[in-house]
Amino acid sequence: MQQTIQPIAENLWWVIPNTLAGVRKPTLEELSELKAAGISAIVSVMNYPANLDLYEQFSIPHLWLPIDVGSSPSREQVQELQQFANIQNSLGHAVAVHCTGGVHRTPTKKPDKNW
Repeated sequence: MQQTIQPIAENLWWVIPNTLAGVRKPTLEELSELKAAGISAIVSVMNYPANLDLYEQFSIPHLWLPIDVGSSPSREQVQELQQFANIQNSLGHAVAVHCTGGVHRTPTKKPDKNW
C-alpha cells in the first residue's frame, strides 16, 4: 500500500504568522507552492544535506543546521537560526524550518518574546 503525501501547503504550519513556519521537506515541484504560501527562505535541520543544492540552484536563501533525529539543537544552532531568521525577516522573507516529515526536529525551538 502506497502512502499518500499531504500537499505541502496543507503541511505548512505557522509558528509566527507570515514570519516563521514549520514544514516537511519540500520536493522540487513544491517550491513554487511554498513561495505562493509566503515562504522565501528555508532552514533545513536534516542531518544530511538533502535539497541544499536545489535551494542554491533556485537562489532560495537557506541555512543548514544538521540535527540528529531525536536530538535537540545546540545553543549555537538556535542562535544561528535566530540570526538567519531575523535577517531574512528584515528583508521581508518568511522562513520555513524543515526536517524530513516536519514533526520531530522541526518544532524543537519555539520562539520566545525576543524572537
